[in-house]
Amino acid sequence: MNLVSYEYVSVKDWCRSVEAANLLNEAGNRVYFRRNIPPQPSIDVLGLRARGNDFAGLAAVEHQLLAYVDNFDPQTRAIQPPSAPFVAKLENVRIEYPGFGIFVDQHLLLAESYHGAEYTTAVMGWHGKAGLRRNVRVRVEFDTEAGFESKELNSMYFIDRGTDQYCDEPAILLSGIAARNYHHWLIEILPKLWCVDAIPELGSVPLMVRAPVSRFQLETLVALGIPRERLRLFTGNVLAMKTLIFPSPIVPGNYSAQVVAWLRTKLLPVVGGPPAKAKGLVYVSRSKATRRRVLNEDQLIPKLEARGFRVYFLEDMPVKQQLETFSNAKMVVMPHGAAGVNIVFAQPGCVFIEMVPVSYQHFLDLIYASLNNCIYGAVLCDDSTSQQTQDMVADVDKLLNVVDRALETLAPK
Repeated sequence: MNLVSYEYVSVKDWCRSVEAANLLNEAGNRVYFRRNIPPQPSIDVLGLRARGNDFAGLAAVEHQLLAYVDNFDPQTRAIQPPSAPFVAKLENVRIEYPGFGIFVDQHLLLAESYHGAEYTTAVMGWHGKAGLRRNVRVRVEFDTEAGFESKELNSMYFIDRGTDQYCDEPAILLSGIAARNYHHWLIEILPKLWCVDAIPELGSVPLMVRAPVSRFQLETLVALGIPRERLRLFTGNVLAMKTLIFPSPIVPGNYSAQVVAWLRTKLLPVVGGPPAKAKGLVYVSRSKATRRRVLNEDQLIPKLEARGFRVYFLEDMPVKQQLETFSNAKMVVMPHGAAGVNIVFAQPGCVFIEMVPVSYQHFLDLIYASLNNCIYGAVLCDDSTSQQTQDMVADVDKLLNVVDRALETLAPK
């Protein structure tokens, strides 16, 4: 195995700035789309408690914004988009899987491979094994003629595994870590196609997607009018590309009202747009999943059904039905999971109550609910007997108390 040291280079330094019409003319071009970005919603429109009602049993969730969202402004209590998005044309790049680090030269890793240098360092180390994390010493086993040799290395090296796939036509990278997760695909990956709206000449450029392509990936691409023959599949460990069209996220992390608006504009038309008035009461079950299931659903579901809720198993539903279900929902109750991102398709004012394991207090759906002007509340559930799978036992009475108060005072009339 060969070890190669690397440093970061930003697309700002590697590429020259040009007008959008000239992006495809030469290698090393980049286009920034500087425009006035409207303020993001304040989280004060969010929580059930913020509406002046004492919903006993709801978890405090605001600290998650400071922990997960770099551009949360505690002064305005809003998420601020920090920079303008860009599209770059890169030549002779190498993409390492599974970290999806984009090397523009053997020793230069694109800092914006995953949002920015800090994020890229993390995912290359956590997911890649192609790169090693900055400021961390790790022990790596090397297969030498004398047998396996163990060495401690500083970060900023990658293991050169050669190239096992080559693409000789221009393509837009539409993949990344966790792209096969429904949440990450919708929030991080699919919105990169904003570049086609900004530069219509990219409308026929092939899309490079990591194989295998899941059903929901295909369904969302079809909803955007993208035929299968436009897809190119990344199947190996190291992909060399003659020409890569690389769009940045709309904003780093993609926590923005612009992402939500883009998704709604592009995907809700497949269900004819949102209904005139949301009426549905939705319970999403994870009983068919392998983790974060509600173990006492048999006690909870009948009481929710008595209040008019319907039970849905989203893994059985095509994307179109998921969109229809959430766009017609005036209240959603569900255990925490990737499908919670569907709250971006609900109508503003929808009440979203999430069951969260005590050992995994992860409230990112708070952000998506906020950006869509929906109302969020989290109820912590005991998972002490199954922390490995984070399966939960809900306090049925506490949850129903929150549901009943929300039905009475907050649900759209």
